[in-house]
Amino acid sequence: MPRIRLTWDEPPATDVTTTPSATDIADSLRARPGKWAIVSYVDRAARAAGTVERIEAGTEYGPGFEAVNRRVGNQHRVYARFVG
Repeated sequence: MPRIRLTWDEPPATDVTTTPSATDIADSLRARPGKWAIVSYVDRAARAAGTVERIEAGTEYGPGFEAVNRRVGNQHRVYARFVG
């Protein structure tokens, strides 16, 4: 039997299109300083890199945040944390 990683989850009853605001994300990161969180999933490396630049420049969430991006399969993830 092949060993694969699946994520088991029931689909929501309807489409969910709400996206948390930058303020909500920043507040959540500030509440857990030093802990990394995935803040964005994108399909292009350039888009991920741009998001990282905005976070680190302080224009996305304000000052005091670090960010990195990583490719996982065909997806680019942006990770961020509050460092003060």
